[in-house]
Amino acid sequence: MNGPIRRYDPYLDEEYTLIRHESGLKIYVIPKKLSASYGVLTAAYGSFDNCFSAGGEEPSPVPMGVAHFLEHKLFENEDGRDTSAAFAELGAFSNAYTSFDRTSYLFAATENENACLRELLSFVYAPYFTEESVRREQKIITEEIRMGQDSPSRRRFMLLSSLLYHDHPIAEEIAGTEESVLAITADTLRRCYDAFYAPSNMILTLCGRFTPEEAICAADELVPRRPAPVLRRGTVSEPPEVKASCGRRDLPVSKPLFALGFKDRAGELPPREALSRGLAASVAAEVLFGSTSPFFSRMLEENLAEGIAASYFSVRDVGMGVLTGSADEPERIREEAFAVLERAKREGLDPAAFARAKKGQLSDLIRSFNSAEEAGELSLDCVLCGCDFIDYANALRALSPEDAQRVLSEIFDPACSALAVIGRK
Repeated sequence: MNGPIRRYDPYLDEEYTLIRHESGLKIYVIPKKLSASYGVLTAAYGSFDNCFSAGGEEPSPVPMGVAHFLEHKLFENEDGRDTSAAFAELGAFSNAYTSFDRTSYLFAATENENACLRELLSFVYAPYFTEESVRREQKIITEEIRMGQDSPSRRRFMLLSSLLYHDHPIAEEIAGTEESVLAITADTLRRCYDAFYAPSNMILTLCGRFTPEEAICAADELVPRRPAPVLRRGTVSEPPEVKASCGRRDLPVSKPLFALGFKDRAGELPPREALSRGLAASVAAEVLFGSTSPFFSRMLEENLAEGIAASYFSVRDVGMGVLTGSADEPERIREEAFAVLERAKREGLDPAAFARAKKGQLSDLIRSFNSAEEAGELSLDCVLCGCDFIDYANALRALSPEDAQRVLSEIFDPACSALAVIGRK
């Protein structure tokens, strides 16, 4: 184990310590004197990872939804002990989530932080699978999948992804399908756990009343030492063009929901360049479509659309600019948005609006450190992207109007866009 590395940013007045533990686990400790502390143990393993190898051979597929299935199963202990109840007895809240690029196990505590840390490491590194328990969990997860089909916003995102991307797993449900879940076995879970839950593929983020010494002591005691697998993730050759320019699904909504997406080439850039590009796209989207923009005001005043939100989404090799809302005529909103983009490309972004949007994002960044959970998740997001929250702050502070102007042509291109609509039945 190399010595801890401390990094401090005077602008944020925040710091963290990075510990590269001898097990391979990367530990980030962010000291904060807040009412609650937050810990999250993350495997760099999500729904994207449905094709891989761990021993140097060619990657082979596994059923969709294994990462999410593992999230459920790790809360089950061989001795029958209830993990959630164990945290509750310590006065803490525990949970977990699976996304496209990670599976995270977390706790928030106002006391007994180090006991909670030990509980976290204990259950995540003690998997227990039997065919009987897998069959029992299959019933629970398939029901969860059915319930998810009734979420309009979730269906909207999945529809948009399936329009923008041809064969990429971004267009697949994180939990998988009922058929794929029923194909998962205890052997499947074990294979994926052994590959992706190696400490060398994991990150422990602690924010609050923790010290590096306490984190090292817990890791020394509870994190297993085993050789790091030779992970090879399967890749998808994704063309630059969109699969389809529009699509619609019916659900019983009061007003059609829409998502206008612009496909980007996020995976082609080094981490810090990708970070700066994403921030530029986010600020540009806020300038043109955010709550202080003329577009936003006009949509409300003329009753054309409501719930308007604009953002830039990226994860691993996926990136997209997204405009969402609800409207009776989504196709008209698309044309209105295209007109705004064309005018901005021709005339340039309003410098005052750019300054306001950038200042707003800096304010949000600074405020995030008032919450151990927000600060911890921000740090985790950055680490998984190959940087840290100080890099994030520096990139945002360095952002120029020219950077935002440039991404308008590179990302917000109508020729690489798609409109997803969730309409009334």
